[in-house]
Amino acid sequence: MTDPAQRAEFRLHADRVARWPLVELFAFQERYQRALGYAVPGGVGAAKEHLLHAIVELTELLNELPWKPWRRYDQTMDRAAIAEEFVDPLVFMVNVLLHVG
Repeated sequence: MTDPAQRAEFRLHADRVARWPLVELFAFQERYQRALGYAVPGGVGAAKEHLLHAIVELTELLNELPWKPWRRYDQTMDRAAIAEEFVDPLVFMVNVLLHVG
């Protein structure tokens, strides 16, 4: 999906996704993957790629948390940044399951 209007429409509904049952979340993500031009299920290769993406995104999420014992952190955490980073690995993990069928 390269049309900016289509992308905007999918983003418009993203705030509602958090309140969806898992069945609806998976159905939405499958439609989104197909709209982007991906074959779903895509098999082991696609599942592996999305799992690798999820791992990278999980490290980005970790970097939003005060996890290093040798570093001083202020006591506040950027909850908006944490919430934003949380979504990415979740989406890629859903994609893993979609690609293995």
